Amino acid sequence: MMNFRARVLNVLGKGKASRTQPTETRAISPKDEKISFDEILCVVETSHAQVFIGDLFRRRFNVDDFPDFPRHFVAFYRVDAYTFAPVGYVHHTPWEGCTLCGGLVIDERFYRQIPAQHRKVIREAGGIAEQLQRKSFEIVKPNAKVIWGYVGDDLARRVDLRVGFEPTEDAHIMAVWLQPLTDEEKNELFEKVKALGPF
Repeated sequence: MMNFRARVLNVLGKGKASRTQPTETRAISPKDEKISFDEILCVVETSHAQVFIGDLFRRRFNVDDFPDFPRHFVAFYRVDAYTFAPVGYVHHTPWEGCTLCGGLVIDERFYRQIPAQHRKVIREAGGIAEQLQRKSFEIVKPNAKVIWGYVGDDLARRVDLRVGFEPTEDAHIMAVWLQPLTDEEKNELFEKVKALGPF
């Protein structure tokens, strides 16, 4: 039996396509009290993010285009055994041996339509934004000295603190220090990040 993440990746065209018989997939119910977070939400890296989440990104950030960055991560909610709905997005841009994490957005309209029991499971796991950050961090951190974040509001800041971001001297810039760096190295990178502006 294919797990949820493997099935989503197949939908996105990664790996070898396979057919899954209905009897091989656990049906889910809005009232299922034993369902786990990993059975209803999955974060994947995809080069097709704009197809899935472009409209949401443009609406929430009030822009006409979509980020042209190398690494895109989309959170999918499992509506039923064969339907996956995109509910969140974040991107990571490799930079100076680090990664710039930005563009975090959650589809609040769709979230309100998720059955109450599933919303409870998601909340108990920290929420879509927190899990989207954590899962994307797992993928990018082996090749990064620091994960930098640009924070615009208090809600995002609270999520960022939970996933390991630390404040800096700039009210908007936060950092997850992944490798031991000297104070001089940290300050040099910080000044360069600050000069970038929002990302």
